[in-house]
Amino acid sequence: MKLRTFFLFLLIMALLDTLIVYIWPPDFSFQNMSFVPHICFMALLLLVYKRNWIDRVLMGMLCGLIYDYFFLSTFPLSTILFPAASFGLGWLIEKTSDDVRWLSLGTIGCVILLDILPFLVSKLFGQVSVSFGRWFLHMELMTIVFHCAALLALYYIIDFIDRISMRHSNQKNAIEKKNYRRIRSFGK
Repeated sequence: MKLRTFFLFLLIMALLDTLIVYIWPPDFSFQNMSFVPHICFMALLLLVYKRNWIDRVLMGMLCGLIYDYFFLSTFPLSTILFPAASFGLGWLIEKTSDDVRWLSLGTIGCVILLDILPFLVSKLFGQVSVSFGRWFLHMELMTIVFHCAALLALYYIIDFIDRISMRHSNQKNAIEKKNYRRIRSFGK
């Protein structure tokens, strides 16, 4: 996937996150079940896990910085967690196997950590008084279910974009090959 397509796709996913939060706002009173979407984060992880470690970290940092500044407004949180998760998932896939099960488990694990770490920090500083069990039942459980479905959709969308890109590249190569043959036959 080209870099331009990569960032456009992440921008669309971040806008989708914002739209979902606008339509179904999370219930931070923990009276009803709700969820927090992290589709942009998951798309980032799925797009950068095969790249080398410095690319993963830099792309994660840039995406986290943009996400913090324009969408989440919690400045250092995503700027730190996005590159850490990108590096960690890529390292996990390098050490295990390039299997979709490890990729799926690692991505869902990173999403859970993206929610648990801010909760634990808020709990540590006394900003949240709800218990971990109540928070997990009312917020994180639906988040996990939502992201399992979103992960399948992201696999399909990324595969579709890669196929279109591959088809476009093959057509471009065929045209160049045809032009080369035409020029070469003209010279004889």
